[in-house]
Amino acid sequence: MPAVSVVYTHELVCSTCSELLGTPRARSIVMNKDRAIILFDDRDPPHGLNLAVFCKQGHKTLVPADFTFELAALAPKDAPAGALVVASGGMTKSGKRLKL
Repeated sequence: MPAVSVVYTHELVCSTCSELLGTPRARSIVMNKDRAIILFDDRDPPHGLNLAVFCKQGHKTLVPADFTFELAALAPKDAPAGALVVASGGMTKSGKRLKL
């Protein structure tokens, strides 16, 4: 069961304090509210995740719809790290509710 990373398509800053959350090409592994990495069934991948990025002060910024996803294991070794990304809900491609 693979982990999924959010791929930043452009710079993202905190909507409250303007802290830099990620630069283009940065990756953040998707975690649950307990900050544990979520492992997805590779036969029924996530689809329509509700995601938020958190700055160091704990402010929440929604992940833009134009950000993409990839298997975390396929991330380039030189990709910059983005801020904490937490899933609060979503569905799988087959329509099952994610268990977070």
